[in-house]
Parts: sequence; C-alpha cells; structure tokens
Amino acid sequence: MESGHVGPIHPVTVFGFEEVIPALMYIRSGQHIGKIVISNRHSSDVQVPTRPALSKLKLRPDAAYLIVGGLKGLCGSLAIHMARQGARHILVMSRSGLQDAASASAVENCASYGCQVTDVKGDVGNKEFVHRVFRESGKIAGVIQGAMVLRVSFTVRFWAAITHTR
Repeated sequence: MESGHVGPIHPVTVFGFEEVIPALMYIRSGQHIGKIVISNRHSSDVQVPTRPALSKLKLRPDAAYLIVGGLKGLCGSLAIHMARQGARHILVMSRSGLQDAASASAVENCASYGCQVTDVKGDVGNKEFVHRVFRESGKIAGVIQGAMVLRVSFTVRFWAAITHTR
C-alpha cells in the first residue's frame, strides 16, 4: 500500500436499497469490474422487495412413506430429512436391503427423530411384490423413486472396444 502497488478497489458502483434486484442482476452478468455497494444513498425509508418464506415441509405421522432404492447416498439423507419433518414410518424397498454401514447409519439417525424404518426387501420391478407391500403397509402418503442400476461392466467393455479399434 505504501509503495503504491496496491490500492483501493475501483471503480465503486453504488446501488440503492430499492435497486437490490438490478444490482444482483448486474453482478450475475459477469460484466462488472470493481466493487458493488448497496446503500441507502437516496432515502431512509426503503421497502426492499422480498419473496414470501417457503412453507415448511410437514409430513404426516399417521402414514408411511416409501423410498424405493435403498438408503445409500442421497436417499439416506432424504430419509433423515423426512424424519426431521414429521415422518414416523418409512418403508425402504430395495433388492439389497439395509445391511450396509451407510443404510444402518441412516436408520439410526431416523430413529433418533422417532421414525421407524422398515426394510421391505424385494424388486420394484415385480408387480405382485409391490402390490403386496401396498396392501400390507396400510396408508402410504408418498413415494420417492430413487432406484437405479449402474451397468459399469458394459461401459468398460464398450470403452475398451472403442479404444482398441483406434
């Protein structure tokens, strides 16, 4: 600073509080240089437009929620979030079950919120199995589809075939 190699940021572009949205649009455009300042330069009585708060998720404690695909990864986090928001019974439909460490951790976290997780091990592609789960489970208030199958071996073989022919 003393030698003059570093100085204050310039230019300084000032927007009023009533111009918050245009200021954010200006920043988002990526065309600005310098510092953006939002200030009450024009008036002391400013009304800044705001969006209404999103309503909080409230899940029904008297119903079950079905997660298809297990509790590994994102579905495990979703199950915990659902338990925090009032779900008291979650059914988890997967072919592999809930025996792995990630699923066990999610089940334990759900239990800490008073939510029981039930493993309904089976294939969602089996129509009779799915009908039986719905019949035996009573009231199901929601379904989250998180099932997927990775076909890594096909991808590796395909990639090897392409690179080998070059």
